[in-house]
Amino acid sequence: MRSKLVIFYLGLFVLVGLSSCHVIKPLEMSKVDSVKIEDFKSGELTLKLIVKVKNPNCLNFKIKDNHLDLSINNLDVGIAKVKEAIVIRKYSDDSHEFLVGVTPSKMTLIGVVGLIGILRDKPVELKVKGEIQVKTLGISRKYPVEIKEKIDLKELGKNFLN
Repeated sequence: MRSKLVIFYLGLFVLVGLSSCHVIKPLEMSKVDSVKIEDFKSGELTLKLIVKVKNPNCLNFKIKDNHLDLSINNLDVGIAKVKEAIVIRKYSDDSHEFLVGVTPSKMTLIGVVGLIGILRDKPVELKVKGEIQVKTLGISRKYPVEIKEKIDLKELGKNFLN
């Protein structure tokens, strides 16, 4: 009798857990507030992106994995990977700091540095496209991300170029 009761509750728990997966709404990454070059070591460019993220769910999420392609004025910069896990609080609409590592090719790096030099006084279009993987309560989901934002390059290399 006791084992049937355990199986019943375990089955009920699994059923509720699986059915709640359909209720989870996607996170919305809507705006890049700022971009700064933090470091450039061993062929990896470290950028700090401040991104507006809205979580309409009653659960906290942790962003651990992603595949994001970065481009400036349609010039591919490289693939960005989140370096540190980011916690997105429930029912929030806040800006979050994404520390990402980008491994650009040598030709891309030369092109981007040249572009920064030429267009330093003009805003450029930053494009972030790809997907992020979020996790909560053992549930993992991937959401597409596509952000196009005009940014001012005066702030981009302030820490790095001066």
